[in-house]
Amino acid sequence: MTTAVVVGNPISADRRAGSIGVPFPDVEIPDVSVFEFLFGAVAEEDLARTALVDPKSGATTTYAQLISQIDAAAGALASRG
Repeated sequence: MTTAVVVGNPISADRRAGSIGVPFPDVEIPDVSVFEFLFGAVAEEDLARTALVDPKSGATTTYAQLISQIDAAAGALASRG
């Protein structure tokens, strides 16, 4: 089961008397890692799809490559403490 944290608008008029309101709703923050939030729903068949394109060179990165690169960077950071 996933829970979420709701972050209220810090200057919402309905939360504090005398403050100004803003037209944005509260933000719901899911109780998952950023990695899981971004890549948790990527299906196996989507791993070969393009995730990023370098506009200057035209080089592409697939979702599988991006996930691998993120894993490698996270591993390197973890090994450094």
